[in-house]
Formats: sequence, structure tokens, C-alpha cells
Amino acid sequence: MSKDLKYSELYQEYNKLLTKNQQEIFELYYLCDLSLGEISEIKKISRQGVSDALAKTRESLENYENCLKLCDKKRSLLSVAQKFEDGNEKSALIELIKEL
Repeated sequence: MSKDLKYSELYQEYNKLLTKNQQEIFELYYLCDLSLGEISEIKKISRQGVSDALAKTRESLENYENCLKLCDKKRSLLSVAQKFEDGNEKSALIELIKEL
């Protein structure tokens, strides 16, 4: 999984836990694909400030996932759903569900 996709997935689950400033900078960088320089002009902060804010935001998102594991659980549930759709063995599905 690419880093951008990973952080976009984490952001989708945990964005409400971030500050408004973190949300804005994350969205400008990852969703609007703006450069650090462009964001620094918009936010009236230094490029280093933007870089630091992004680093802190990524760290926060990873910490939330390490504690809550919502993305991991979602992927596991989607995997189980796919196995049901594929019609795989019942016993294997039961074991997967028990693990969850």
C-alpha cells in the first residue's frame, strides 16, 4: 500500500480527532495535491511549519490506528465478506470470524 493511500485511509477514519489546522493542511497536501510552498502561502506559515504539521498529523493518525485499529478491523471484515462472496469453505470463514 502506498504511503499516500495509507494516510488517506487513516484520515478517512480518524480526521475528526485532528485539529482543524491539521485537517486543513492534510487536505491541501494529500487531497488537493498542493506543494509545501503553496500551502505555506495559503496558511501564512513557513514551508518547515507545513512539513512539521504534516509529520505531526501522520504521527497522530498512526497512533490512533495503533490504539483503535479501525482500519485493520475494516480490512478484516471486508476480507471475510469477500470470502463469503467467493463461496469459500464454511470452516475457514468460521475461523476468520472467531479471530475477529
